[in-house]
This record gives sequence, C-alpha cells and structure tokens, in this order.
Amino acid sequence: MRRALLLFVLASTAWPGNAASAGALSAQLLEPRPEARRDLLVTIRLDDEAKVVTAASLEIRHAGASEWHRYDAERAGSSFVVTIPAKEIPAAGTEIELRAELFGKRGGLLFEIAHDEPVRVRVRSSPEAREEDRVFRPETHVDAGEAEKTGVSALVAVDGRMNSRARVRATLGVSFALSAGTELGVLLSVGPAFEPPAALVSGGPVVFGPELAIRGWAMRSPAALGAYLEPFVGGDLRLPGFDPYAGLRVGIVYPFEPTLALDLSLGGSASVSNAVGVNEPAELGFGGQLRIGVRFQEP
Repeated sequence: MRRALLLFVLASTAWPGNAASAGALSAQLLEPRPEARRDLLVTIRLDDEAKVVTAASLEIRHAGASEWHRYDAERAGSSFVVTIPAKEIPAAGTEIELRAELFGKRGGLLFEIAHDEPVRVRVRSSPEAREEDRVFRPETHVDAGEAEKTGVSALVAVDGRMNSRARVRATLGVSFALSAGTELGVLLSVGPAFEPPAALVSGGPVVFGPELAIRGWAMRSPAALGAYLEPFVGGDLRLPGFDPYAGLRVGIVYPFEPTLALDLSLGGSASVSNAVGVNEPAELGFGGQLRIGVRFQEP
C-alpha cells in the first residue's frame, strides 16, 4: 500500500521491562518531495516518551533496482533527519523508493518502516518544484512590519489661543509619516467667537482654522516619552475675514499605551489680522497657543 505518510506504532507492552513506565512508541516516515540536482531531507518523526530509540537509518534506491543505499540519520529534537546528497537523486520524472529502521539503546533493531512496501515518490524538475511550492504553500498570517505600516496618526485636541477671535477651540488632525523622524500634519480647528481683540472687530460667530504642520521628532518611541518641534502655517477664517499666521510649537507625547498617547504642546505665532475679506486695516500681531490632545498612533 502506497501512502503519503506511514505510521507504525509499537506499544509499550511489547518492550520488556518498560510496560509500567513507558507510553506508546510511534514513528512516521514523512513522504519527501525530491527535486532533481538538489539534496533531499527526509524526516523520521518519533513519539518516544521512554526514549528507547537511540538511532535510525534510511535506505534509498531507484524504483525497481535491487541495491539499496543506506544513510545514517541524525537526531533533530524528537525526530531523526537524513540528508541524501544530490548525486543520489535521479533525473526528473524518475521514481525513488525509501524505507527506514529504528534502533534501541543497545543497538538492537526495534522495528522497520516500509520494508514490505517502500515509500515511492517521484522526482520533480526545478520548475515543477517551484510551481508546486507556490501552489501548495500554506497561507500564513504575520504581524505588520515596518514596511506594511500606514504611517498615519490622528489627533483630537483642545486649543487655548491668545490674540484670536476664538480663544478656545476643538482641533482634529491627521498626520502622515514622511520619514522615520518627520510627519506632515493636516489640522482643522473650530471655535466660537468671544469678545474680539481690538484689531479683530468683524467676523461671524464661529472661527475655522485650517493648518499645515511639519513635526520633527527629537525623541520618538511608541512606548516611551517623545518630544518634537513643529513649525506650522495656517489661518483663521472668521466669515468674513481671514487672518494668516505662522509659528512654532514644542511638544511632548506621553503614551498611555503603544497606540494611544497624550499630546501636549506650547507654541507661538505671528499673524496678519484682516489680511483678506474685510475693509479694516491689516495689522501684524503675535499670539500664543496651548494645545492638549489625545494622539492615536501606530505602535
């Protein structure tokens, strides 16, 4: 009987003196997949709780030949492995036969595997082997590596600002990794208009603040305290009125866990009030900003 896997079991009761202490002994001669002009590894897998098997050997011949070639096996964990050199592997399309023997602690033969019906396998060509390996390779699932990460993070924050018509704002932001130490951030803040500074008389009840920022990390680790510098440009859209500004923030990121962190920053900016959209004189001003937020990031 030809099978892909030959399993032989020798019960512990058949081994004198070990009937009470040893469990069952089983051995499997795993069917190999030989390839022409390549060394062939053949595995004899054991389940040997009593460790009564101390050695194993494998015999190989071309199908139909009378002479067998014997190779000693080497222990590999709980199994034995035999390496058959490429010179013993015939041309592609030819079949080879295999059988094995297991030996005990005193060198005695315990039992034979596939001696009555040797394992017969066909030698594959190199292109055939590559195609079979591709088709039958098991699907594996691995954790996302650095190359598979999106490099996208998100920020939800509250801003307190000086010299602004909206002194308290909610901010949403998305950042994209440009390199290991640099990110591009796109942010939008929105807040109600309180009593305006003297230079900002006009405007509606709500202020929108689109912004672009480049974050350069001085220290960066998803599991430890990080620090950064962040130059930014943006503007306050007051409806009517638009006030562009540019500035610099310095901040720290403290992780609660690898994917969630506190983002705290302090910054200053220069702005041009009434630059667009109102009939009021433009005025250069300076302001400050305190931002407290939560950063959602990749580990």
